[in-house]
Amino acid sequence: MKKMTDCDRWREPWFSRLTPEAKLTFLFIESQADPSGAWRPDLHRARFEIGFETSPNWDSIFKELTRLGDADMKRQLEILPSGIWWLVNHVKEQVGIPLRFTAPRHVGVLRALKRNQLVDRFLKRHGPGSIIGPRGKPLTPN
Repeated sequence: MKKMTDCDRWREPWFSRLTPEAKLTFLFIESQADPSGAWRPDLHRARFEIGFETSPNWDSIFKELTRLGDADMKRQLEILPSGIWWLVNHVKEQVGIPLRFTAPRHVGVLRALKRNQLVDRFLKRHGPGSIIGPRGKPLTPN
């Protein structure tokens, strides 16, 4: 699967303040996330793929990445009770919103949101009207 990359990310203050380990981890999660922005953590694989020679301080990295939205809401990572890590703006950046049931390029994203039980969370985060139903009416969170 190919994904869009924000080339200006490196100039954004929230990203430039991250440690090198957190930057690499964020970029890895972003590249491995499914169409809804969800990633099921596999820290052993992440360590191997990123190329960390020793086991990083994952707790420190988690704290850094989950604070992203405090000062700058442009991006934020949520670690969900299910264990899934969710990049909340991933969909907005990859395919744009509103998502439409009738748009072929949105079907996979909508399926992934449903599979990961993220539809209500997505609607609450991005607002009513961020998903347009099959009859052209905006969905609202339950």
